[in-house]
Amino acid sequence: MIRDIYNELIYAIKRIRLDTEGNLVVIEPWVEQDCALPELVAHIDLWNQNVEFVEEDEAWARPAVFIEFCEIRWDPYKGPENGMTGKGEIRFHIVTDWKGSAAAGSAYKDETLQDYDIASALSTALMGLTGHQFRNLLPSGTLVNHNHEELLENIEIYQITYDRRYDEYLNR
Repeated sequence: MIRDIYNELIYAIKRIRLDTEGNLVVIEPWVEQDCALPELVAHIDLWNQNVEFVEEDEAWARPAVFIEFCEIRWDPYKGPENGMTGKGEIRFHIVTDWKGSAAAGSAYKDETLQDYDIASALSTALMGLTGHQFRNLLPSGTLVNHNHEELLENIEIYQITYDRRYDEYLNR
């Protein structure tokens, strides 16, 4: 289940592109294969305290999005169906290079603030996403990093509903 959801999230994130003017756009799924616009996110991976161990880990390109699957709380289906429904949280760690001061009048202000546009594009690509074993992927929080050095990590938090039907497992 996690594998399938992870792959669907990767597919959705890869739809975030840069247009010819440098604006972030989300390509519709039916246009993606014919799209020549470059993908915005250079690296997508599972979260493993990557920012804390950046010196020890294999190098990864930025901007990067790391996906963290948090605790899932399961309850049995109510009614005649046989299975479980789960509520959980997925955190998207958006990691970019710090470009410089965002102070009013700073030469780096606009470029630095563009990092926050990635979260908006991520929301466009992910909000309401539904798949075979999940539904209702909805934003529920944002953690903005105010204590960083060269890397800026902001976290977008989403709620998700998981579906685990037992008949699917029994009929394999």
